[in-house]
Amino acid sequence: TLRASDQISLIGGLRSTSVKLSNNDYITSDGNSTGSVTYSAINPVLGLTYHVADTANLYLNYGRGFETPTLAEMGYENNLATIKQGFNKALLAAKSDQYEVGMKWLPNRLTRVDLAAFYISTRNEIIVDRTSGVDSSYRNVSGTQRRGVELATQTQLTSSLKHTTALTFLDATFNKSEGTVVGGNPLPGVPAKVLFTDVSWSSTDF
Repeated sequence: TLRASDQISLIGGLRSTSVKLSNNDYITSDGNSTGSVTYSAINPVLGLTYHVADTANLYLNYGRGFETPTLAEMGYENNLATIKQGFNKALLAAKSDQYEVGMKWLPNRLTRVDLAAFYISTRNEIIVDRTSGVDSSYRNVSGTQRRGVELATQTQLTSSLKHTTALTFLDATFNKSEGTVVGGNPLPGVPAKVLFTDVSWSSTDF
């Protein structure tokens, strides 16, 4: 973290990740799926904050994401004729560029308001390729994008009672048509709107 002036601060970070997944197949009568694969990445994060006042900040952040396949996603292969157990070394890790701009504001000593707009561009997104019964194989698609806005508030109702609300609007789509994927279509299972609200009580003061 670097404080460039009374009103401007900068943050930066770098993370190096290496993940190795391996499989030993002890029953080779149906084919030998023994193998291993290593996923590596160096991901930066950068941030700029403008301190408008003691109670309000404006910020701009950038980060790079890295998500490896799970062992369950690598456990089956699509050999065109059917799905078979194996070790899908063809799966790539998903990588994303994430941008966020927003505001954090304390309108009074008991309330906090957060407003953020974000954009995420992902390469090699992992999706379901084929399903047979309870088994599914997975593959990569070249790209997806997520664009959204989130408004969140937190209010201290009493010393032991807190209310939180968050409303998110999200547009998540595939970039282009490839195979069974149609460009511009929404990502399955990703809701366009999410509302979260709760009231929390603590036996001790928050």
